[in-house]
Amino acid sequence: MLFRLWLVLLLILLGFGFYTWGLEEQKSYQGQIVWGDTMLASDSQRIEWLLQLETRRRLDALVVGSLDRDIQQHLMSANVQPHLLPNTSEGFRQALEAVQKKFPPEFQKTGLVIVDRQGRIVAHVDIPFLEGKEEGELGGYPAVYDALHGYARDDVWIFDHHLFWVVVRPVEFDITQPPVGAVLGLTEVDEPFVASIAQKTHVAFAFYADQRILIAHGFQGRQRENGLDHLLERVLKGVEEKEDYRLGGRSGVVPLGSEMKGIFTRLTGEAWHRGGGFVVIRPQVQKTPYYRLLEKLPRWQWQADELYAGLFFILLGIGGITFALLFFEFIQPVHRLKRGLDVWVRKGWPPSSWEQLRGVYRNIARSFTRIANGCEHHHLLFFSKLSPDQWVGQENPAWRPLYEEFLVIRHQCGEPTQGLTFGEFCRALYQEQALLMAKYRCQKVLFSSSIQNGRAVLKAVPSMVGTDSVER
Repeated sequence: MLFRLWLVLLLILLGFGFYTWGLEEQKSYQGQIVWGDTMLASDSQRIEWLLQLETRRRLDALVVGSLDRDIQQHLMSANVQPHLLPNTSEGFRQALEAVQKKFPPEFQKTGLVIVDRQGRIVAHVDIPFLEGKEEGELGGYPAVYDALHGYARDDVWIFDHHLFWVVVRPVEFDITQPPVGAVLGLTEVDEPFVASIAQKTHVAFAFYADQRILIAHGFQGRQRENGLDHLLERVLKGVEEKEDYRLGGRSGVVPLGSEMKGIFTRLTGEAWHRGGGFVVIRPQVQKTPYYRLLEKLPRWQWQADELYAGLFFILLGIGGITFALLFFEFIQPVHRLKRGLDVWVRKGWPPSSWEQLRGVYRNIARSFTRIANGCEHHHLLFFSKLSPDQWVGQENPAWRPLYEEFLVIRHQCGEPTQGLTFGEFCRALYQEQALLMAKYRCQKVLFSSSIQNGRAVLKAVPSMVGTDSVER
């Protein structure tokens, strides 16, 4: 019974632990989701800030080209005599190559373009989409237009599904006159460009335009093989329809399948109108098997708090009912044991109903019975006064060994044995037996000989009901 009681207590503790564990799982999962979304927004801002810093650095490096005397003089000549432009393009190209060598090492691969006051292309170096095109006009771009009016600008252009980071500076020959032209620095967003960004930010991201992924970095090969690019393009179509992305330029956290999530951010400038932007990606928080098991329950799929509370109170109710039943089961044998003790006090021996007890209570009752049989009721017969009269009555042959043993003990103790006949011995035992059986209502009395305080004595012990003792 005690085992069942401890089992109930264990079930209650298990229910409380299950409830606490469920709450902890839910709070931990929600906290990890919030933390992941916050870090994802931080990644997007880091990429955006780093691109702005890189743009400012490239714009500062382009000062060398806007102040170069050869470029200024060539532009003056081109503006005065535009028909001589083909004959002077080689000199422009050499001047641009000289300027390009003056750039910092990380910017020496920047392509350069010179336009005159009308926005016409005068010369270019390391511009793939302008190779073989000696004539062209860039004055219609807002960044070039502003530069031809004295402002330094930056922009993002898209040519043939390639992104170009563009910085433009005016070329001024006389500060009192309008600029004679402008010099442009174009950097293609290629593998070295995105690798340098990823090295500084430690972020997985991808650039896109015209609803297709142009270049990505930080993704494992397995993810690319599993069609992550196609997944991004498919999700991008839905993102572009959302109002917060169209107006604010940044989407919320968007799930990308079951394992990834990302934030889409639009690029400013010309790329804005072409749907250009970048997306940062992080893995989603994976649910534990325990949380997945709870989500499979149909009625409680999105009410985890109520689920945990319900399970807790169900287990608590089962434990309470079981505890109440065990309580009554515990009280009943206690009352029976108490009634048996009352009978013992009133009648002088333990009742036979104790044999119906079970478990530890039955052991307690048997212990009381053994105590009663062995220790509680005994009388000592010393035979200190021997009657000279001979008693004539029925002698009990079963007491003969006890009589002889008693004589031996009296002789050892130095007591007289001449007057103690077997008949006198049996008469004394019969009298004591009748007295004890009348007093304790027992079936028989057990006699034994012993030495106490140097004297030979007989011990008379009433034998209670249910005892296994044998009369000596």
